[in-house]
Amino acid sequence: MIAELAGRLVRLSLMTSVVLLPLLLLCPLIQKRYTAKTGYVLWLALAVWLLLPVDWSLPEHAVTITVPETSQVWAAPAEPAITTAETGMAKPPARQTVLTPVQVLAGTWLAGALGLLLWHGTGYLLARRRLRAGSWEEPGDQALMAALWAGEHGQPEVLRTADPAAPLSLGLVQPLVFLPAGLGEEETDLVLSHELAHVRRRDLWYKFLLLLVNAAHWFNPLVWWMCRQAGQNLEYCCDDAVVDGRDAAFRHAYGQLLLRYAAHGAGVPLYATRLSSGGRQMKGRLMNLFLKKKTGVLLVAVALCAAVAVGSLVTFQPARAETPMTAQEALDTLAESVTITDKELSFTIPAAYEKADDWRIQVSGRYQMGEGEATSIHLISNDGTAGRWKGGEGAYSVPLTDYDLDQFEDLTLWAFLTDEDGKELEREVDLLALRRGVLTDGADAIIKWVDSDAVEPVWVWPVPEYQEVTETFGTRVHPITGETTSHDGVDLAAPEGAAVLAVRSGTVAETGWDDTDGNYVLLDHGEGLTTRYGCLSAVSVQTGDAVAQGDVLGTVGQTGAATGPHLHLEAAQDGALYDPLSWFQVLQETALKPEAVTLQGLTLTCNGHNYDLTERSPAITAVTRMEWVGEELLLECHTGPKNNLYLVFDPRTETFVKELAGTHLIWKGADLTTAVYAFWGDICTWGGTVLTTVDLGTDGYVSDLSFTDDKTQIVVTVTQNEVSSTQLLSLT
Repeated sequence: MIAELAGRLVRLSLMTSVVLLPLLLLCPLIQKRYTAKTGYVLWLALAVWLLLPVDWSLPEHAVTITVPETSQVWAAPAEPAITTAETGMAKPPARQTVLTPVQVLAGTWLAGALGLLLWHGTGYLLARRRLRAGSWEEPGDQALMAALWAGEHGQPEVLRTADPAAPLSLGLVQPLVFLPAGLGEEETDLVLSHELAHVRRRDLWYKFLLLLVNAAHWFNPLVWWMCRQAGQNLEYCCDDAVVDGRDAAFRHAYGQLLLRYAAHGAGVPLYATRLSSGGRQMKGRLMNLFLKKKTGVLLVAVALCAAVAVGSLVTFQPARAETPMTAQEALDTLAESVTITDKELSFTIPAAYEKADDWRIQVSGRYQMGEGEATSIHLISNDGTAGRWKGGEGAYSVPLTDYDLDQFEDLTLWAFLTDEDGKELEREVDLLALRRGVLTDGADAIIKWVDSDAVEPVWVWPVPEYQEVTETFGTRVHPITGETTSHDGVDLAAPEGAAVLAVRSGTVAETGWDDTDGNYVLLDHGEGLTTRYGCLSAVSVQTGDAVAQGDVLGTVGQTGAATGPHLHLEAAQDGALYDPLSWFQVLQETALKPEAVTLQGLTLTCNGHNYDLTERSPAITAVTRMEWVGEELLLECHTGPKNNLYLVFDPRTETFVKELAGTHLIWKGADLTTAVYAFWGDICTWGGTVLTTVDLGTDGYVSDLSFTDDKTQIVVTVTQNEVSSTQLLSLT
């Protein structure tokens, strides 16, 4: 969020400078010909504009591509050379936080802005304290103040001081007017008139706005110049207010007063107004007292229209990469954007590739029409029509509702581009593998983790009727030690005693016990493929047994380093560990859906767009749970020893729709509106209503929440001094 805000401010600042520079260069001429109110309005409008870096970019809509009917038959395309890479995957390393150049620049901007505000805020407090400490009241000043203020609301306090900074006014809510010692009665009247004009006009608030603009755009010298010029223009406005309707004698006396204090310091601080403005500006102020000038309505209108027009280039233009892509980079980016579900295939043409007309894209495969019959299906023909594909127009969508994806023998997307040397480059995406959760690595072709000729394409779910994935493959925060470690498999939640099935046929290579996985069974499926089933309460097979797909291997338990009943499932090919979910052709509705979104470390990716979870909260150290609930994705993020942050992501709108701090979130319906969770001792509904508060004592904590079988009560487990007890909470 900070990086995005800083980027918008920088772009807005640079673009608005196109208008600022000529205005600032013409400032002396403008002051001679137009009233001070013209500059007042002009600088105020530009200051407000510079503080409004709003993103008004228009949403990008998906382009739907019509797909031919299934009954049509086309000639098979010339088969492109498929160079799928078969590779192993080592255990993912522990996450390392590396700041990107954008984050460094954003941090620098934020540090500069806060530093400038702190500097001026400290200067204001010290100046107020210094002036207040050495000040006193004089009875005559109070009487004169009452006469000049004429009973208006919010009369400022007037004090005398020997400080050379006086006369000046400071303070936003309760203004203070400091007068120098030794002023005569006539001079006191003139000085007070000047300072009260500032207070009445709310000039101190105007200068505070300039301070905010200066802080937000501290990197732009033209903004510093504008703020300085606007501060000087305030004195012209104030002079006009004081002498308005007065005769030449009064104007002469007021001019003499300005000359007397011209040497009391040049420049006007951003936290105060001051009678003096330095000798360089004094000539202009004296001339201003006796000259008649035009109102600059047209000038202000033209300047603001120019600022809006130039600034709109920042807010309305679609985001584009500053550095053009090469043909190979464009192919890789398109491949990474591909997603496929049972309803549609979508992909995005990258906007940063300059020659969008060069794209040629083909989606085709072999479709089973009946026993022994298959036909070539072309969902998108590689016709090479110039201008068919446009970068930056959003995702292209291909409906798949007329097809049963399980009937495809193969389905591939091919993309072709000609590089800078005239060589045709090609990139293919195995869509059926992608549907099973096998993703691109961003550089090479699709990684096929299992040879489809050597391994059965379909596995059975090892714990039927229980599809909740509570721990995913990869890096996680260990629920017991709290340390960031590699998780070698996936954890599937199921009640203790539930049957555990062999995902495919094989031979029992090993059974036994270890401290991490408890009771376990290792199956050898041949061709280098093995699966391991851990945390079992009982084992039903012996080493050497031949088992068929779906045979019972044992029962779900809570053995080893387990915090609750579940099955720990691992899969390895030639000794290299992989995500077991990659082998299931179709995941259950409530299991993870890697074809919709993916998670790498703390970066969530949806349709090629990355979302850094630490921008939601810097306290997030790991994602300990990732689960689909209806059409929304629930992310359980670890933020402390006994704290979680739950994020709910809607992939349809690509927005985070809910953030909730708490632990042990459970629900009983098809969506999260039925959820309850613990926030320390409070047991709360999804809407935030506290159902009850549990007494945790001095060191207790809620260690678990669960529904009773009839779903009408919640079992609250509380742990104190390592001893657990339960309480029942009714939901009816």
